[in-house]
Amino acid sequence: MPGIYAADVYCDSCIASIKASIKADLRRKGLEPENSGDERTYDSNDWPKWLADSAEADAPQHCGSGDTCLEAVTLADGRVVGAVLGALTPAGEAYVRLYVRARPGDALMGLWLSFYGMAV
Repeated sequence: MPGIYAADVYCDSCIASIKASIKADLRRKGLEPENSGDERTYDSNDWPKWLADSAEADAPQHCGSGDTCLEAVTLADGRVVGAVLGALTPAGEAYVRLYVRARPGDALMGLWLSFYGMAV
């Protein structure tokens, strides 16, 4: 299950590996929420949360670890990007189609089309 912290979304592997260290660091600073076991009681900017696998976005989301992502993807042109995450809303699908048309042949656009099972 992906995770979210401080406005970044992370793949399953990265959030599992960094969540403990983020929490330990926040605890040392005295910043643990009063009820850290209940994600409804705090904001993801303050303490890491899990993100539902079914969460949809209005644009493609990549792991916040970027090219150091544990599930990174190396594109045909040599660029390395964080794992693609989650599903798209209808607006997100429109976003992908718009960018694919604007950047034909871009390896990242090909990854998006493949990941989301879309055609232009």
